[in-house]
Amino acid sequence: MNYVATMDSYQVREERQEYLPANYRHSEVVVDTAKEIVGEELLRSLPSRQLVTPLWSVGTPEKRFRTVKPLSVRVYFDDGLFFAENEALFLYGTGMSPDEAITDLGLHIIHFYQYYKNLDWSQITGDALRLKKLYEGLLLGE
Repeated sequence: MNYVATMDSYQVREERQEYLPANYRHSEVVVDTAKEIVGEELLRSLPSRQLVTPLWSVGTPEKRFRTVKPLSVRVYFDDGLFFAENEALFLYGTGMSPDEAITDLGLHIIHFYQYYKNLDWSQITGDALRLKKLYEGLLLGE
């Protein structure tokens, strides 16, 4: 799993544990699940050298934003760098690993979310109108 997806799963687990009754007793149960490995070796071994993955939240370890719907992110390797791209938002991130590229993309998404949020509708024309509408409904609360 990539870093962002891993951190999201731990956050969801912690939120759910808050609702467990005080008398709940943990028992050891083994459950076999499929493992998702999105590493450099896997990405480099794919014939197209790309992978599409959903992104459920963006941010830094200090502050996370959840997406209303998952964002489709295309991760690919080219010229010694990894790229994470969302075509609808016209944004991409780069890094030395898939996780770095996805994290960089997330920072760009937050930047433009805040940028478009602060723009008045009368200040924009053209494709910026479409982007403002997309960004307004993109993330859940700050």
